[in-house]
Amino acid sequence: MSAPQESWLPTNVADSACMVSRSILLSLLLLLLPACERDPITIMPSKVHVVEERTGEGPMAKAGDVVVIDYTVRLPDGGLVLEEQGFDFRLGTGVVIEGIDDAVVGMQRGGWRHINCPPNKHWGARGYADRIPPRSMLEIELTLVRIH
Repeated sequence: MSAPQESWLPTNVADSACMVSRSILLSLLLLLLPACERDPITIMPSKVHVVEERTGEGPMAKAGDVVVIDYTVRLPDGGLVLEEQGFDFRLGTGVVIEGIDDAVVGMQRGGWRHINCPPNKHWGARGYADRIPPRSMLEIELTLVRIH
């Protein structure tokens, strides 16, 4: 008597249905992959990416503090959108875009941060006037001048 031979073919109806389901799922994923590569919005991160360029001194900024910042906002191609010095606001109250609110928390006086801000943390699908196209990433440089 010979030993049973292994086969990659399904041995029953349940195995066959599972194999068909996996094939359909794989086919759908392969069809959707090219669309994802063409449309970076579908794979865009939802969190602000912060790089601490320079650490400041003193207490850390927290929600509720009145802070003064210098900032520059650019599009990924380098186009200048906004630039302001000595801008003051109460942190965490929605006076500024969410990406800046998120990034200033924890900064110290004199600190400098570079921020990559995804659309869901600023004006998103609406864009802003004629300055920021809808669904754009923003690159923001900001310095915390002082905490009141």
